[in-house]
Amino acid sequence: MISETRPRFRRSDEVRRPTISYHPQRMEQVRTIQIARDHYRAGRLQQAEALCRAALQQNPRDADALHLLALIAGRAGRPDVSAQLLAQASQIRPESGEIHSSLGTALLQLDRLPEAARAYETAITLTPSDFSAHHNLAVVHQRFGRTREAADSFRTAVKLAPHHALARLNLATVARDSGALEEADEQFRKAIEIDPNLADAHVGLAWLRLLRGDFARGWQGYEWRWRCPGFEWPKFPQPLWDGSNLNGRTIMLHAEQGLGDTIQFARFASLLAGQGARVILYCPRVLSSLLATVPGIAACASEQRMLPTFDVWCPLMSLPLKLRTTVETIPATVPYVSVDPALDATWAARVRADRPGYRVGLCWAGNRANMNDANRSVAPTALVPLTSVPGVTFHSLQVSNELAPAGLVDHTSHVRDFADSAALVAQLDLVITVDTAVAHLAGALGKPVWVMLPFAPDWRWMLDRPDSPWYPTMRLFRKGPCDPWPPMIETVAAELSKRLATTPPI
Repeated sequence: MISETRPRFRRSDEVRRPTISYHPQRMEQVRTIQIARDHYRAGRLQQAEALCRAALQQNPRDADALHLLALIAGRAGRPDVSAQLLAQASQIRPESGEIHSSLGTALLQLDRLPEAARAYETAITLTPSDFSAHHNLAVVHQRFGRTREAADSFRTAVKLAPHHALARLNLATVARDSGALEEADEQFRKAIEIDPNLADAHVGLAWLRLLRGDFARGWQGYEWRWRCPGFEWPKFPQPLWDGSNLNGRTIMLHAEQGLGDTIQFARFASLLAGQGARVILYCPRVLSSLLATVPGIAACASEQRMLPTFDVWCPLMSLPLKLRTTVETIPATVPYVSVDPALDATWAARVRADRPGYRVGLCWAGNRANMNDANRSVAPTALVPLTSVPGVTFHSLQVSNELAPAGLVDHTSHVRDFADSAALVAQLDLVITVDTAVAHLAGALGKPVWVMLPFAPDWRWMLDRPDSPWYPTMRLFRKGPCDPWPPMIETVAAELSKRLATTPPI
């Protein structure tokens, strides 16, 4: 007979417990904090705060009271107060992973990212199973542009909470941005299985399909964007266009999202005009003069009260779905915007008064509010190998207040809108830019344009290809996974030197 060996566990009565003597005042303090927590969970923040302050009058070093008071301040939109209180609490109770995790969250809200990372790392050391600490540390990595580290932290968070849809969504997003497209696809799908109404996951999956060129399913899924936070469905009394024949009707196209998106999708107006429609574009004022030159656009308006009468309307970026656009049927005839002759003459006199020779427009930064800006913008100092190419006069196309590389000619103080920007670009031999509206402007003008892309580009640039089906005169330069910008910039500089030897200036 085989004997079974089992570890011997002490019975409960064999365990020696330390004798703890609770002072009545301390017991009352504990009860007060517990009641305050109940108020906090029920959303009664004023009552919870009053009890915490009462507890702190009795004992200013009560870490529980400080912690809860900090959470109340955070929920009330005072992360600075929250961080101060949590810093005190963490000194009183340094062994509490929960307090360090809360401190990290307050610091993250204050955009104090290095301190937030340290607080989360301390929390993870103390409490390795803390889902929030792993998840939020991933968010910090993401904000720093450390995609791989973010993915690793999100993976740990997903293991700790496999049914957390948001964690899977975030993992999918960083997996996509690090080039792990199969993992991204799987995680977007799992997030949707957990929460079928998670709009961001549907849009993320659609984004991935568009990136791969699966336009049929991509455009359909992209309609979920209207359910995402930050998107507001426009309200007009006229009906939404259902895709039926427009012959004799007026359609208003509603611009949405970025300026570059509007330039890119304005091209579809010509297809609608070809159906016999009168097309009105509702777009930002800074674009209206330029886009009024697009074939098929009868008028542009930048304010709702200025809109002419129309019969139906459609969001601009829903047109590819309505028109069943595929990669092969993108309307890619360029130029589809033009420059007013008087404006062209003004800018020609201004730009050509500078040094003769090859003129290259340069744009190195996008909209700083864009979530992907850390990946797509280039530091001016990294551009030195490019701006040092002999025989080139570089012109700034950066209209924002950005520190510029040395030696650029800068006429952007005269730029009032995109019509001016177009007139400036028209005087140049080549445009070199990061992924920003300038790339779309140059492409729409039919100007030779080189776009420097991060490893995980926006969906419209698709995968691997050096050209764009949207813009025939565009050339794409792509970073390798986790590569810094300098190797690509050196490649672009070498290609520019070759171009100078074979292509005369305009």
